[in-house]
Amino acid sequence: MVSHRRALIETSLAAAAMRIGDPVPLVYARLFATQPAIAPLFCNDKSGSVRGEMLGRAFDTILDFVGDDHFTRLQIGDHAQELGSIGAGT
Repeated sequence: MVSHRRALIETSLAAAAMRIGDPVPLVYARLFATQPAIAPLFCNDKSGSVRGEMLGRAFDTILDFVGDDHFTRLQIGDHAQELGSIGAGT
């Protein structure tokens, strides 16, 4: 059964997509405007496919977290472990 919170978020995402189309350019334009140091990290993403994949995974994680929470805790733990192994986030 889909949780009420998940359904609300899915409805909101669908409404946003109907109003603005693909949200990826707007989301990353705002990110890069507020955090300019991040933009160079995406210099090889000419087509925007990496940005699209990252935003999609972020939405999936949010939906999982407010829904059944099957994978979110594992994903966050794995990501934190990866960052620790390369010395990021310390």
